[in-house]
Amino acid sequence: MNPRYARSQQPPPPSPCVSVMETNRSARLQARFALRTSPRRVDDSDDDSERICRGRGGEEGEDLKLLVDWAVNLGFHLVQLLPINDTSVHGMRWDSYPYSSLSVFALHPLYLRVQALSDAIPVLRYTFVMLSNLFIEEIQQAKKQLDKKDVDYEAALSTKLSIARKIFNLEKEKVLNSSSFQQFLSENELDKLISEGTLHHDVIRFHYYVQYHLYIQLSEAATYARKKNVILKGDLPIGVDRNSVDTWVYPTLFRMNTTTGAPLDYFDKNGQNWGFPTYNWEEMSKDNYGWWRARLTQVI
Repeated sequence: MNPRYARSQQPPPPSPCVSVMETNRSARLQARFALRTSPRRVDDSDDDSERICRGRGGEEGEDLKLLVDWAVNLGFHLVQLLPINDTSVHGMRWDSYPYSSLSVFALHPLYLRVQALSDAIPVLRYTFVMLSNLFIEEIQQAKKQLDKKDVDYEAALSTKLSIARKIFNLEKEKVLNSSSFQQFLSENELDKLISEGTLHHDVIRFHYYVQYHLYIQLSEAATYARKKNVILKGDLPIGVDRNSVDTWVYPTLFRMNTTTGAPLDYFDKNGQNWGFPTYNWEEMSKDNYGWWRARLTQVI
């Protein structure tokens, strides 16, 4: 199959959005609104289409807390999110499509709050200027540049990763040797993949560093929601990108010579080919669907 054809048949990336559902017995009201790139007090919102975001250039864990407060004010008890898996396969705007996972286990770096990273920077001086203040200034400048009506996916992602790399280079030994990070590695069986002195050792550690902070930040948001009696309901993409980590690590679980998408419907009488490889269910059954069980456990 021509990959250009597969890509052209995929639907355009949807606007980042969430839905909130009230679980009251007498009513089930679902409201949808997109996240915007400028701050607004939750209690100022008088319209379901009002958009709430502090992060600029992409919603973050802290924005979920704002959303939870908004839901509580309206009597909602469930917040449904689009997938938050890493989809940065090509580093292009197309990657903003949330259902083409680079990894079904990794979180998307776009949701990283770099301000939280800078708070942990040790105070070091260079020509009488605190490096931590320099990072804060760079973050503030980036926020101004990215504060647009529409999210510039490529610019937001590259900017966040660039700042995160600088902070990582400054504090990596402190964080990577901490007991909490070592526990994170052990629980996710990531320590097996790091070998001291290998060519890409530091690159791999950087990605672990980003995932570690994403896990902490989103876990804090989930804990905040639970304390407010609000459930965060995730969205599980059925497919994976053909160039994903999963097809590389577990090639026998996928049929790479066939692709799937959406059946024919009102929008396309011929159906849509999204280019996702189909599953080899026979092979998956040999270990009692271990890949699926691990994936669902990760979501929970």
